Amino acid sequence: MAKRNRKAPSKAPQAELARQNRKVREQVPKRIRTLVDDFGGVTAFARAHKLEPKHIYRWLSGGVVPNVDRLLHFAQLSNISPEWVLLGKGQPYINGRKPAAARKAA
Repeated sequence: MAKRNRKAPSKAPQAELARQNRKVREQVPKRIRTLVDDFGGVTAFARAHKLEPKHIYRWLSGGVVPNVDRLLHFAQLSNISPEWVLLGKGQPYINGRKPAAARKAA
């Protein structure tokens, strides 16, 4: 049986994933801060999304990043662009319109 030349897996993809993970951990809290401010603060945002404020504070501190399902849930309930909340691309609000709860807080 012939030996195959196997190269060790490249560390480049792992390094890129680590870089992207750091970027997400830095950027998602900033986008959440934008949403929280538009809603009039942590308490109003938490109430609108049926969450405890302590969770919002953890996200804002960058200690915990909400999972993708939670971020998509925010997008669906709040007229937020999924692309913006996940990737930071485009405008936060679909058609530039803040959700009613955020408009009341403004």
